[in-house]
Amino acid sequence: MQNPEEYKFHSEQMKEEEFLKSSFYLDMRYFKDLYLGVLMRNITKEKDYNRLYEFLLSDNYKNRLIDNVDIWFKENLFDVHHEELLATLNNEKSCIDILLLSPNTNILVTVKSFVNRALECHTIFNDSKFNLKITFNTYPLRLTNYYNIILKSFIEKILEIKCNVIYNSPKMLIKNLYNYDCLFMYDINEILKLNPFDDIDNEEKILRLSKLYFFTPKLIHDKNILKTKTKKEIDKDFEFCEQFLNIFFNFFFLDLPSISIEKDE
Repeated sequence: MQNPEEYKFHSEQMKEEEFLKSSFYLDMRYFKDLYLGVLMRNITKEKDYNRLYEFLLSDNYKNRLIDNVDIWFKENLFDVHHEELLATLNNEKSCIDILLLSPNTNILVTVKSFVNRALECHTIFNDSKFNLKITFNTYPLRLTNYYNIILKSFIEKILEIKCNVIYNSPKMLIKNLYNYDCLFMYDINEILKLNPFDDIDNEEKILRLSKLYFFTPKLIHDKNILKTKTKKEIDKDFEFCEQFLNIFFNFFFLDLPSISIEKDE
């Protein structure tokens, strides 16, 4: 007969192997294609809308490896450069326009599947203390309370869990990383380049880090890589990066979230 302490130990092990998570995190840029929102705000001619529409239907957009309009539109179709786009994105006066014009991606479908998995695990293990919640970060958009409430209601309706809406820059987010179990980050590079794990100097912190789950899309940040490496070589780099980061925490690349585009008849 298995003694109680041994049973308790194996039970905790089983929980850890399952997806027994309670606190999720989601980036605004994972939820909305903000660059498209800026483009929609900046173009005014019908021919430009048609060009953008054709681009969104193409494999160039669906299979992109970099978020940079200078790469997307080599002929600079819309007379806007990437640096100008970033300036608009970080302008508080344009935040609401960008929010309303940016198309939603399908990332909530993915997040919902992980939430459901967590719910099932908590139910199986009869964990009465769990309280699933998701924190939604609007960075880089500083929104009014009115729009924060609308976003909160929308996400809660889709995911059927409590939602908290915040604005955290990467530097602020680093301080709160351990408040979450599962993080959907659009650009984890922004976090890694700030060396967030420099202060990990004891077993407790290492253990906490090892339990975190990070999900991020396959995007590169140096446009010169596209000129020097083949698609196959880039895929190998993604594979190596995923394996390396999994030494420290649970890290996974996901396909880029898609947006729904209806073709004209």
